[in-house]
Amino acid sequence: MRFPTLEQAFQPLICKGSGFERGRIQGSSFQKPLQLCFNALLQSETTRLFMPRFWPESWARRQLFWQSRLQFQAPLQKTHPDFAAHLQGLAAGAELPENLFFFLLQFERLLSRLHFQMHTGLILMVPPRFSATQEPMLLHNLDHPYFLKAFGLFRQSEPDQGLRSLEMTLLPMSGTYTGMNEAGLAIAVNAGFQQQANSSPFPLSLKIQQLLQQCEKVSEAISALQTQDYQGGGLVALMDRQGDMALVESANGKFAVRPVKDQLLMVSNHYQITEMLSENIPVNAYFSLRKNLASFAGKRVREASESRLDRIAQLMGTRVHFHAEDLLDYARDHGDIQQACDNTICRHGSYYETTYSALMQPRSRRLWLTLETPCEQAHQVYQWY
Repeated sequence: MRFPTLEQAFQPLICKGSGFERGRIQGSSFQKPLQLCFNALLQSETTRLFMPRFWPESWARRQLFWQSRLQFQAPLQKTHPDFAAHLQGLAAGAELPENLFFFLLQFERLLSRLHFQMHTGLILMVPPRFSATQEPMLLHNLDHPYFLKAFGLFRQSEPDQGLRSLEMTLLPMSGTYTGMNEAGLAIAVNAGFQQQANSSPFPLSLKIQQLLQQCEKVSEAISALQTQDYQGGGLVALMDRQGDMALVESANGKFAVRPVKDQLLMVSNHYQITEMLSENIPVNAYFSLRKNLASFAGKRVREASESRLDRIAQLMGTRVHFHAEDLLDYARDHGDIQQACDNTICRHGSYYETTYSALMQPRSRRLWLTLETPCEQAHQVYQWY
């Protein structure tokens, strides 16, 4: 189900001006959906995992909100004042307490401690050599918990200082995991199944938003990512208009880069670069009933990540040329028996569902996008200026 207020006909919400003003535009444009989004988040069984046991729910929520504000407010204002202002603008525009938005930042951090992720996904990068039109392409299927599925946002950011960018994100978020800027830098990020979280409180989504505002080339983005001033591990696919491509993996203070030249790149949620393999959650790790949701108990943590990667490799086979339409077909794949599940590229699981699917062509500034699961709604093309 989608709320009528969220239907945008694939015209981006244009957020222009200072950090506060961009946040205010986003918040005021979706007041009712933002209320529904936070209601869904707070009433979810996942949030209840983080509440003190045997406390009245109202007390437990206040405790979570207080901890979240304490964790993020001062550090965010000190090191990322633009994002702090954006969050304040979001809250003001939506007429909601700032604590709710601080809690969303904390929610991602808390999930990683349970070997859950705020998002999972599948990325495919096609270099010019394998593209039928000689244009590099980047496909990203991104999944969120089912209770956040209806709250996708297609946004165009135009900061006072920095580059304009198109982003796919969630309504209450300042950052993004998928985007392309006017200089032709395209970025897609999957959370990494790492064993330990980084010490920084800031989610990777804020860092990606910063890269889109400041970087024009893959080399610049790699240098900026090396600071690792963000929380949690990630697998970051980078592509620019010149055709340079790279995979960046980070976890627990470690950092590795794989340049991608004349080869296809497929990325899910476990690390691939040799130096990072030791950071992976073990192949035989399983979710426990005591610490995780009942629907995950007994499942292997890396099962979906490995299955989806195997499936995309099977679909691509030995082909040497790919059209955009080929990649869009892969995005809605339901496996050999055409039955959608947790392990299919187009994900329909008991917890995670594909929230949006985007195919970026940075050289021509073209974007193919659906804010639904790709099997339910066809991608629509958006030509950016």
